[in-house]
Amino acid sequence: MVLAPTRALARQVEKEFREFALSLDTICLYGGTPMGQQVRELNYRVDVV
Repeated sequence: MVLAPTRALARQVEKEFREFALSLDTICLYGGTPMGQQVRELNYRVDVV
C-alpha cells in the first residue's frame, strides 16, 4: 500500500507502477468518488493499492 497526500500524486505513483512493474496489478483509490466501484475493484486480486 502506498499513501500519497494528494489525488494527483496518487495517480502519478500508480502510473509509474503500471509502466515499470508490468507484472503487478494496481489500483488507485481516493476520496470523492463512488465507493461501490472502488470496493468492486478491490475484490479482484491487486498487488499495489
